[in-house]
Amino acid sequence: MRITTRRLIGRRDERQALLELKHGLIDEADRLASWVGENNDCCKWAGIVCDNFTHHVHKIHLPDTDEYEYTSITNMQWLSSLRWLHHLDLSNMDLSQATYWLQVINTLPSLVELHLSHSQLVHIDPYVANLNVTSLSLLDLSGNDFNNSYVLQWIFSQTSLLSLDLSGCGLHGPIPSSIGSFHNLTSLESLHVRGNDFMSSSVLKGLSSVGGNPISLDIRSCGISSSVLGALHNLTSILSLELSSNVLNNTIPASLGNLCNLRHIGLDGNSFPDISLTSLLERFLGCKSPRLESLSLAASGLSSHLPNQLGQLIYLESLQLGNNHIDDLGSCSK
Repeated sequence: MRITTRRLIGRRDERQALLELKHGLIDEADRLASWVGENNDCCKWAGIVCDNFTHHVHKIHLPDTDEYEYTSITNMQWLSSLRWLHHLDLSNMDLSQATYWLQVINTLPSLVELHLSHSQLVHIDPYVANLNVTSLSLLDLSGNDFNNSYVLQWIFSQTSLLSLDLSGCGLHGPIPSSIGSFHNLTSLESLHVRGNDFMSSSVLKGLSSVGGNPISLDIRSCGISSSVLGALHNLTSILSLELSSNVLNNTIPASLGNLCNLRHIGLDGNSFPDISLTSLLERFLGCKSPRLESLSLAASGLSSHLPNQLGQLIYLESLQLGNNHIDDLGSCSK
């Protein structure tokens, strides 16, 4: 009976924390209408998932609502009572007034997934070097503009990360060698950093030295030039590579021919006015059996014809060549 009582007390504390969230929420959609009663089972509330055995709150994913309905959270201190939380999703909430959000996240040692995309986060404490969170496998901060901040130091302490999304965060480099880099993230499988400008040659080399080898890499609009692409030659497990809207204007390094597991590559929005489609394709035909399924070269300044080498890409399902000057497109069935 003593164990059962402790569980009930723990759940009561967690239920009270969730009610604090509701009371401090500006919620035009009334998405938390089911969150009522201090004696009700919070595990049955919308957006809440509890552990079947301990009944601790393990997941918070607030219900989706219409994009025009405003939801704002001004204080996140209530989270510190949910020490068993594994999954937190506050995406598309307005957290612009939650100044100390990172310090609160640091009180959640069991956190595994953190989704805060498009949450209007603008403040990041530059003095937080490490987090007490040691099991974080997914971090999504995409769509937040961190006031032109430098890369967040504490991210490189999260060595259990499998997926990291910093798309559209406006983060800048360089990354000081003293705080480490992507070579610390040896479990990383997916990295999306579109729209940041810290992906220098040294950073790409650090990424290429990651032991687990990422399988998805999105580095669109990162100011990357052709000369630094050779740093990716060790990413032999990669399946998807997005390089669109960079400043690629020379030939693709031959070393990228090592990426024989590649299924998709996006090169749209670069400028290859003096390079033939044939020479570009040759970079991906060095493998004995190319596995490429999708190739996008739209709006890349190409002026050429469809080469016979396309026939070697026997798995190709999608070929995007729009807004170029390619002859014989009418004969292309892919």
